[in-house]
Amino acid sequence: DFLLLVRAAHSIPSLTSLSLSGSLWAVPTDPSYFSSLISNLTCLQSLDLSNTRLSPHEISTLSSFLATDSSSSLQSLNLGDNSLTDSLVSTLLSSINHRTQQSNHNSLSSLFLYGNEISLDSLQQLSPILKSGNNLTVLFLQNTSLNSKTLASLVRSLFPNSTVQRLHLDDNDLHHHNDRQSSLENIDLIQKKRETEWGS
Repeated sequence: DFLLLVRAAHSIPSLTSLSLSGSLWAVPTDPSYFSSLISNLTCLQSLDLSNTRLSPHEISTLSSFLATDSSSSLQSLNLGDNSLTDSLVSTLLSSINHRTQQSNHNSLSSLFLYGNEISLDSLQQLSPILKSGNNLTVLFLQNTSLNSKTLASLVRSLFPNSTVQRLHLDDNDLHHHNDRQSSLENIDLIQKKRETEWGS
């Protein structure tokens, strides 16, 4: 029951990890319930909302949370397999950017966006997160409709950044030979950059 979940969150304000993966709850008539749940999780370090069919309203609520200091402890955010449109992904990433610019720091170390739509628009919002002072080491972008053009944009964003250690790009639209070749060349550029910077 969603109301029980909200009450539990309010009774445990020190909660640091919450996983609702696969929880396809019936959205309450009053949309403030989801807002009440999220806004009270000010100590949260890990939030897993994968495969929960988040609605545009819930994305808006989550975006507001990510844009404020209430999410300053958040280290892992999993929004995978929600079939979010590129516009909704951009909204979420824009909120993370806003807080990063305000605090000059990004606490996120793991970001899971697999199973959503990502195009050049959302990559433009992701780019500052990769470039600015941050702790991001894990980035999952499987099955996000990336192609050689969007992958090239992603690689350019990764060049100023040496913190990403795990980058998952499986199951994307690299079905043409030229796309596969371009992708391999881009991945090779990342490897050469790391060898140059780390002397390995």
